Amino acid sequence: MSFGSFMSLGSFPSRKALSRPWLAVLATTVLAGAVLRFLFPGDVPFGGDEAFALVLGGDWLQHPRIVLHGMASSAGLPNPPLSVYFFAAIYALSGGDPQTASMVVMEWNVVGLILAAVWLHGRRTKLGPFWAWWVLAFLCVHPWSILLSRKIWAQDLLMPFVVIACWGLEGIWAEKWRWGRVAAGVAAALIVSQIHMSGVFWIVALAVALAIYWPRAERRRIPAFLLLTGGILLVLYLPWFIHLIREGSGYHPAPGRTSAAGYLWNALCGIASLLGVWSGNEFSLNFFFSPGEETYRFRPPGIARAGMTVYWSLYQAIALVVIMARMIRRGKAAGTTADTANPFLLSLVLFLFLVVLPGGTVYPHYGAVLIVPAAVLLAQGLALVESWHRNERVRVMELMVRSVALMGLFVSLWVSLAFLLHIHATGGTLGDYGATLRVKQEKIAEMRRQGKRPSASAPLEYYYLLDRLQGVRTRLEDHPGPFVEPEKQPPVRGGALKVPEAAAP
Repeated sequence: MSFGSFMSLGSFPSRKALSRPWLAVLATTVLAGAVLRFLFPGDVPFGGDEAFALVLGGDWLQHPRIVLHGMASSAGLPNPPLSVYFFAAIYALSGGDPQTASMVVMEWNVVGLILAAVWLHGRRTKLGPFWAWWVLAFLCVHPWSILLSRKIWAQDLLMPFVVIACWGLEGIWAEKWRWGRVAAGVAAALIVSQIHMSGVFWIVALAVALAIYWPRAERRRIPAFLLLTGGILLVLYLPWFIHLIREGSGYHPAPGRTSAAGYLWNALCGIASLLGVWSGNEFSLNFFFSPGEETYRFRPPGIARAGMTVYWSLYQAIALVVIMARMIRRGKAAGTTADTANPFLLSLVLFLFLVVLPGGTVYPHYGAVLIVPAAVLLAQGLALVESWHRNERVRVMELMVRSVALMGLFVSLWVSLAFLLHIHATGGTLGDYGATLRVKQEKIAEMRRQGKRPSASAPLEYYYLLDRLQGVRTRLEDHPGPFVEPEKQPPVRGGALKVPEAAAP
């Protein structure tokens, strides 16, 4: 396939002529995404959350039961229980080995890429083959999509269910209504909200968007849709509701700025952080570094990386403005249509406001839930830009926009590789990423050779790794979970790369 024919993927002569090279391109793209996710499998983060997730999973396998709640959050509110069953499956498939467990999560996210490829294959008639491929490629090289596919964390389990939710909910606007497809979308969206609390904000935003943009021709189906949604919600959420009624929420919002200016500043920073995650902006990765740490360099030799990033960010902003203007201009859908840009975009905007509304710190990983629909909306916006003043003979605008889109893929790929190579070379960061699993395993092995043990204030992951070396299962009752009873589990002091204090046994 020549570069010219690749750049004009939207005009292949027939479906039969398209299928074989098109499917080969999709398969190759997914394979590239899988390689990026499995690169340096020992250099994944492994902290208290990840260790406790495995402890929860192993404990459930030892004592199978109906779980009422998941891991507690930093705000004291317990997460819904469904994530515990996923952690148990990860533990069963990996035998509790942290690196193998991380690779199970990587495999799960490759399944998400395959599902995305299938979904985008079906959407190629609406997006156009080039832009359908571009969305898949963008997800494959997206820095945050890669980093949130590599560790034992609730957010790392979201992608396959988000893809199924988007595909299923699109059935509401499809020409042929299929209850099975819609039910799968509803169930997947509710499962997303069970895995991580960010999904709760998304389904609330989705509910509002669906109510506003529900096709008028399908209003007769609203009662059945609400009954279906309520039934699935009750089944999934009943254990969690029972726990909240019995024990209370335990919610204690983090103290923040009390002034109006401080509240507004927190909200703007939160919105900028989430937009940076969705766009794959390299500067959003500074979250993983401490303020005084010397960060890694993205600049490729001989290429003005900063200029490329600025241009790519500019085109992203233009695409967002264009598609929002289109949403406002078109208003409410008048009938059944396969175009779901309006409800997905509105749910994304509402998600932003719902997340920043409490006024506390908004962590970038909250945006993981919407990376997939954000990528689709970005492609739709760029496709609208390229349609301006298109000339059938000389498609200048089309070539320019697609060239910029390909540049965006290159920037994202470079940022992802630069980060992974930096972590592999340095063994982690002093910030949120912390020391890698490989480094912590080496430290624990050395301490064991010296006959030492982690101090009583050492993080949970060091005890978990030591238990693995000794062939002992880390028991749930021996260790309070992260954010639980802080007086019994002192916080880690100093940089994450420091070896915990050791004392003779």
